[in-house]
Amino acid sequence: YAHPAGRGLIALPLVDALYRWLRWRDARPLKVLSAATVGALLVAAPLLVYWWQHPWLFTSHAEEVSVLGQGAEALGRNALKVAGMFNLAGDPVRWRNLPGRPVFDALTGLAFLLGLAIAARAAIRGAAWASLALIWLGVLLIPSIVTDAAPNFSRAIGVLPVACLLAALGMERV
Repeated sequence: YAHPAGRGLIALPLVDALYRWLRWRDARPLKVLSAATVGALLVAAPLLVYWWQHPWLFTSHAEEVSVLGQGAEALGRNALKVAGMFNLAGDPVRWRNLPGRPVFDALTGLAFLLGLAIAARAAIRGAAWASLALIWLGVLLIPSIVTDAAPNFSRAIGVLPVACLLAALGMERV
C-alpha cells in the first residue's frame, strides 16, 4: 500500500532474523517473524489477491526501470552513485531534490560516515543493533541500485531513518 520500493521492508526482518540465526544460533527472531508473517499476510491479503488477478501490475514498473539486464557494470555504476548520494552527489531530479544535492551537508555527512564506522565496528563485535542498522541500510538501498536514474531518493526513502540515526550517532560521539 506504499511506494514499490517499500516492498524491500519485507526483506529487512527476514535478513536480520537469518543473520541472528547464523551468527548466534538465536531462533527467537525467526519465531517472532513467523507470527508476524501470518499477521502481515492477513493485512496484505486483499492486495495479494488483486496482484494474483493482475500480475502485470506487481512487476510492470519494476521491469520498466530495472538495470538488472544491463550487466554487472551497470549495477556497479549505480552502487557507486548510491553510495555517493549521502555526501557527494544526490538525486538530480528537481521534484525529488535540489538537483544533485547530497543527502547531507558536509558536516552532517562526516557525522554519517563516523556513525557508519561506529556501527560497523559494533557489528563486528556482535552488537545486534549495529547489525540491524547496517542490514537496513544495505537492503533498502537495493531499489535505487537496481533501477535506472540512480541515485533515486524516492526509491531510497526507506534508508532515511537509519541514515539519520547513523549521522546522529556520529554527532553524539563527537
